[in-house]
Amino acid sequence: MKKIFLAAAIFFLGGCSGPSLPLEETSGTTHQVQVGEHQWEFVLPEGWEIIPVPQSVEALFFARSGHENFVITRHRGAGENLMDQIMQDADKGFYTFEEISRDEVSSQFRAKLSVTEPQRDVWQKISPIPETEEFLLASCSLETSQGSTGACETLIPSFEILVDNDKEND
Repeated sequence: MKKIFLAAAIFFLGGCSGPSLPLEETSGTTHQVQVGEHQWEFVLPEGWEIIPVPQSVEALFFARSGHENFVITRHRGAGENLMDQIMQDADKGFYTFEEISRDEVSSQFRAKLSVTEPQRDVWQKISPIPETEEFLLASCSLETSQGSTGACETLIPSFEILVDNDKEND
């Protein structure tokens, strides 16, 4: 899991940046990703650019706006301590790492990939893939020195699995 997490982190933390776009808190477009029979939904703020994911990266979705990036990745793992594992791997894998907050399904931390990379604030949320030993990890990050537009703070909580009412009533 550590290799996959760090590969995704390097991809989305490292590179894509451009001019920051101002955002309105309520503006956005609903997007979905599908894994098997299950769908997840999230609201991508207005002005964000959806980036095609290279085949070499294990990601389902990637978008950016200026210095802010959002990625959804798929990982093996299950159990109550997934976020603890992810945070331990992050602590060991980054040049600098400072945990800000954590609960069972979400976290926030500040990290640098290397001495030459800018420090980034990162928000993450995990969502188990039903009937598997896998989960999705939604991550949003921004350059700490550039400040927040509020996008990550609203984007990550909007990431939710859709419930199929027909299956729920069976």
